[in-house]
Formats: sequence, structure tokens, C-alpha cells
Amino acid sequence: MSIVYTQAQKYGLVPRTESSNPIWWVEQSAKSSYKPIVLDPSSAAKIFETLSGADRALAILVAATGIRISEALGLKWEDIDYQTKQINLR
Repeated sequence: MSIVYTQAQKYGLVPRTESSNPIWWVEQSAKSSYKPIVLDPSSAAKIFETLSGADRALAILVAATGIRISEALGLKWEDIDYQTKQINLR
């Protein structure tokens, strides 16, 4: 949205004043109430043992790489480069 707004200002569709910026009036806290759950290796292993198939592979992928679940679910086979041992996220 920032790019859309900037382009609108560039082409004169929106005035270049602070009062015309809609974000100026938005209040948002930078604090998050999220509390991560940290597992020791034996607890993680017990979870992996209860899973099977694609669920187990997905859980190990996310735990080992740190990618978000949405990124993992969006992966395709061509995103994996076996020669360089890299996963390309898009």
C-alpha cells in the first residue's frame, strides 16, 4: 500500500501533505503479545514421533529451517536446489 500511495502522490492523485496521509491517523502498538514456545530436543523428537508422512516432513522442515508455515506450504519441488543444498523461497 505504501507504493500505491507514493505513486498516487507522484502523479498528483493525492496531495503531498501530512494531513492527506491516511497512515498519519492510525495508531498501532509495536509490542506483540506473542510468546514463543521453546522445546528441548527430546520434546521435539516426541512430537515428530507422533506425526507421520507429510505432516512429519512439514514439521521437520519448519523446525530445521525456521521458515514460516505459509512459506513451507507454498514450496514446490522446483524451489529445492539439490546441487547447492538450498531452498528458494518466493
